[in-house]
Amino acid sequence: SVNSVIGETEALVAKDADSIKDLKGSRIAVPFSSTSHYSLLNALIDAGLDPSRDVEIVNVSPDKLPAAWKSDQIDAAYVWDPTLQQLKDGTGGSTPGQVLTDSAQEAEAGHPTYNVTLASNPWIDQHSEILDTFLSLEAWVVDHADEDPEEFGRVNAGASGMDESSASRQIEGQKFIQGSEESRYLAELAEEIHATAEFLVEQGEIPSAKNVQDYEAATRPELWKDHQ
Repeated sequence: SVNSVIGETEALVAKDADSIKDLKGSRIAVPFSSTSHYSLLNALIDAGLDPSRDVEIVNVSPDKLPAAWKSDQIDAAYVWDPTLQQLKDGTGGSTPGQVLTDSAQEAEAGHPTYNVTLASNPWIDQHSEILDTFLSLEAWVVDHADEDPEEFGRVNAGASGMDESSASRQIEGQKFIQGSEESRYLAELAEEIHATAEFLVEQGEIPSAKNVQDYEAATRPELWKDHQ
């Protein structure tokens, strides 16, 4: 299922740059093989920079990013909340980060990213009742989230271990998908995964991409027929 389309909750922040082009020669941190990594590569290319030559991209996990930022090991970073907010605020006396782009802007530029729930086909076939219950609950929660945003934030904070303000900020920074929208977004997801695979082939990250029909089959939209 498509849980959400990522927006402002993931962003590229920099210490001494007013635009992405200003990052030429900079050291940029990002968690590799993440949605932020994909967004960063596209943002650099759209700005006319070669990610393999014009900048140095380093793999830093979100929990280690604040220390790397404060010690001046990096000049910029693309990451998600709550770490993103720490870099933006300059927590701990470090340099506050300026947002150069975020994943909402990258989606508008043709590079959307998503949070999704995955399950293998063998598991799906063997646990149809569990899956049916999960999808029903997922649809119900999202459909009713707007009725009590504060409670939705508290529940997410408890489940994630974040404080309530961080959880609410992350919720506000993405679009959650209702059950009635799943079929449309699953079709969009298949096309975007195909586009992502082709992009990663061009970047030398993976050896090949499958046909778009393979990605369409993998989204299993028929599983949502009773939850819309």
